[in-house]
Amino acid sequence: MVNTVFVNNGIQVIPAGVYFIHYELNVDANQFGTLSITQNGVAIRGTTINFATATQGSVISGSMLAQLAANTIIAVANISEKL
Repeated sequence: MVNTVFVNNGIQVIPAGVYFIHYELNVDANQFGTLSITQNGVAIRGTTINFATATQGSVISGSMLAQLAANTIIAVANISEKL
């Protein structure tokens, strides 16, 4: 069993370890900007997605394994605007 806690800005993992992270985002037809998965407020390498290069009106998803320290907070940072 994985010990996690929902916090205001994401999910906090309690014990240190390797975690499987899956993310999914529905991109509106007129939306642009960026999405990144953050670890304690810092973007995790390889998780930043630019909506301008994605097909608008679709779903962006991905998965990754990450070595996380105890009490790390994982969150989605979505900086987007409507055209």
